[in-house]
Formats: sequence, C-alpha cells, structure tokens
Amino acid sequence: MFQISVHHLSYGLPDGMPLFTDLNFSLQQQKVGLVGDNGVGKTSLLQLILGKRKPLSGTITVEGSLAAVHQQRTLVPAQKVAEFLGLADRLNALQRILAGEGSAADLVLLDDDWELEARISSTLGLAGLAHIGLGRQVCSLSGGELSRLALAAAWLSAPDFILMDEPTNHLDLASRKRIYEMIASTQAGLLVVSHDRELLRQMDHIIELSSAGIQHYGGNYDAYYAQKAQEQAAAAEALETAQNRLKRQEQKAREVAQRQVRRTSAAAQRAKGQRIPKDVLNYAKNRAESTQSRGDTQQEKRIAAQREKMQALRRKVDPNRQIQIDLNHRIAHASKALIQLESVQFAYPGAQALWSMPLNLSLYGTDRVWLRGPNGSGKSTLLQLIKGDLQATAGRVQLGTSHLAWLDQELALLIDSASLLENLQRFAPSGMETHELRTRLARFLFREDKVFQKAATLSGGERMRLGLACLLLADQTPELLILDEPTNNLDLRSIREMINVLNQYQGALLVISHDIDFIRELQVNKEWNLES
Repeated sequence: MFQISVHHLSYGLPDGMPLFTDLNFSLQQQKVGLVGDNGVGKTSLLQLILGKRKPLSGTITVEGSLAAVHQQRTLVPAQKVAEFLGLADRLNALQRILAGEGSAADLVLLDDDWELEARISSTLGLAGLAHIGLGRQVCSLSGGELSRLALAAAWLSAPDFILMDEPTNHLDLASRKRIYEMIASTQAGLLVVSHDRELLRQMDHIIELSSAGIQHYGGNYDAYYAQKAQEQAAAAEALETAQNRLKRQEQKAREVAQRQVRRTSAAAQRAKGQRIPKDVLNYAKNRAESTQSRGDTQQEKRIAAQREKMQALRRKVDPNRQIQIDLNHRIAHASKALIQLESVQFAYPGAQALWSMPLNLSLYGTDRVWLRGPNGSGKSTLLQLIKGDLQATAGRVQLGTSHLAWLDQELALLIDSASLLENLQRFAPSGMETHELRTRLARFLFREDKVFQKAATLSGGERMRLGLACLLLADQTPELLILDEPTNNLDLRSIREMINVLNQYQGALLVISHDIDFIRELQVNKEWNLES
C-alpha cells in the first residue's frame, strides 16, 4: 500500500527562522488538501517530501512513486510538448519499432507500453489539449494550457501520489474546470496546496499547517470550514468566560485587600486603649502580615494563571473577527452613472479588433459588477481603457466620478521601501496625527511595532490589507473601487479578511476574478461578460 510517513519533522529558513517543528502525520492514497497561512511552510513541506530540501531533523518515508505539479516552472528554450511530457525518447522508440527499425534497447525503453500514443491522446483530451501537437514548442502555449500540460505530464507518469502546488492559480474558469475534472478522474493519491475553495471541495481530507503544527479535518473544504467555525465559536465563548473570571478574581483581590486594611486599622485603634505588651503586639502584627502575604501570593498566582489562559485563548480566536472599520463613506446615488461605455472597441496596432462586437456597458452608484471572461478576452485592456491608460479606437468611455481607486495584482500603490505608517500617511488627510494613523492601521490588524515594518516584508495577504487600508481610510473614500484578480496568491484567511472589509465598503465595485466563491460572497449584482 502506498504511504507517506512524516516523523518528528522540523524545518527552517536559511536565516535560521523556524517554519515548523516536530511534525508527525501519514498519508495514504486519498485526496488531501493542504491549507494554512502564507509563509507557514506549505510549499517547503512539498519540497521536503519530494527530497528537494533537507530537514533540520526528522524523517520522511515514501512508499510508492511520486509526481509533482509545481507552481513555478522553468521552461527550456525550444522544448517541445513530447519532451515536456518526458515521453519523447519512448515515442521515438515506438516509432522505430513500428517502422521495423527498432533495437533491443528500444524494446527495453518502451517497456511493453504499446498503448503509449493512445494514453497520451486520451490524457491530452481530458486536459482540453487535444489540439496541441506533440511537436509544438511549449513556449507558444498560454498560461492555462501550460498548467494543464503540467498536470497531463504528471498523469501520464502513472504515479501512486501527486503533489500539487496551487494548480489553479491565475487560471480562468474554463481551465479551472478542466483541472477539476482531471482531479475527479484520477485514482492516484493527491496532496494539494491551494486556496481555491472549489478545488478543495474535491478533497477527502484537509490538513491545516500552522506554527502550532498539523491539524487534521475529515471531509472536504465545506466540512473543514464548518469545523473551523465551531472551533472559533467555542474559542470565543471560552475567551469570554476567561475574561469574566479574571475580572471576578481581580475584584475579589481588591475586596480582600480593602478588608485587610480595615481590619488592620481597627486593630490598631483597639490597641491604643489597651495596655498590651509591645512584643505581643508585634507578634500579632507580624502574624497578620504573614497571613496576608500568603493570601496575596496565592491570589496573584491564580490571577497570573488566568491571564496566561486568557492570552492562550485569545491566540485561538481568528483575528478576522476583529476587523471593524468605521468609514466616512462618499456614496454615490444609486442612479448616478459612474462608468458608461458607448460602442467601445479597441485594437492593438496591426491587430484585429479585440471584441467581436462593440461594448455598451454601464455601472451605477451602488453596483457590484463582475467583469468576467476567459484569459485573453480583454478584461485587463478594458480596465486600462476605463483608467485612461489606453484610448478606445472606436466609441466613447465616460467616467462619472473622479473618486475612483484601483487595486491591481501588484499593489503598485504601495511603496515597498516605506513603512506601513508612511504608506498610510500618503493617503490620509493632511496633518493627521500619528496616533490617529496608528488607530486606523489597528482597524486593519496592524498593531504596535508592526506599523514600522517595511511594506516589502509583508505577506501577500498583509499587502492586500494595507492597500485596502490606504484606499478606504483615505481623505476621500472612493465612490468606485476596481479590483484586478485580488485573490491571486492570497491564503484562505486573507481572502476572508478581504471579503470582510469589502462587504463593509458601501461604494461601487468592479471586480475581475475567477474565484466563484469570492464573487458569490461579494454579492455582485451585475455581470459584464466579455466571452458573450
């Protein structure tokens, strides 16, 4: 039986920062999703299993064959599809044998795989790549085609287990659907790093990696999410109980101290009217003070223990629950036209018109619009026309607001060399005090010394949070916010944080995304479909 066994595994970055310590788990031939915050070590764990990296300590035992689908691929110049699939030599051997020119070495290389060409044809068809010739150069493929070809290569190697790192990232809906179908069809075991919730719904089991270690959840993403919600509710309830208990303990300590002060004062007053030997008075005083000291020490220990318990519980509560922003919204009236496209067409120099028909589209004051279409359909070009970076070759683009904000995939509005505080200061009203800037950053979970950190050092989710903070807490909140693939490279927690913020924003939205769950949770009320 195939199995991956991990025992007491620890790993850290070259700079000495530990990623995880003492991991213990095993995987059988099932479909497993691996989730966790960006930077926690998910990709590193895949690399360790593949033997590409060495652990600080611990062991990994693999019983069976592995294949991998990496997020980043290095293309070889002029490499052909057959070579990318790793089957060029075997195909050549098959052709020589069928032509009557084969050798004993060719027979060994083919290894009785007489159905090789049929297997390749079937797998490429499943991947939606039946139109791709084996002699075509890989560099001529689109991003979606290349991702599906990488899956086809893994499928054709017939492994016992396939490791996949964000296989649907940057892909359009059609390419994602093909990958979902391939995953559903395979009998191999899978370990998939992904923030694509639709893909994670095809898993049998979810593993969550965090700084605390590995946590297992039976079932697919929906079951995982439900269990996490129950955990969060229980943690929040336990935290509230601990806070209330700490308040009672602190109040009791104050009351005990006040009673002791009153007793000591009363005893001193009584002693003034009585002829009690001084050594007797001192003995009684010392005994009372010793008793009080022991009581105080015990009470302090109980309070300290309760505070530690409360801090541990607070760490378990998802910080997403704490994001609350109080915006001074500039809200356009629902009937105000913010964008109007009248018979708009565009063509790059020497190329055909981008769209089969001119675009006639509109966006009003409270619209939430999903701009959809396959990769290459002109979504980003259309955003550039709206922004004014490109000019339409026909028709008219009319903006009804100057209060428009753009959040692109690269978050170009941020200055990487500047701190979080300095970045927000560029957008805030002139003269705003530092304490107010820090208060605003705290609303987006940037607290204490974090505000002095350079933007370049932030994770993808933190950068997105900072970008939204700069735009939504600016002097003039935008009437229209444009988002271009905002969930790419974000982990599940960061996606939830973004949805939380955007659903508090009351202005208009124009969003490019291939993440159906994200679009659904944003409650879009209009579609601009460039495919149709």
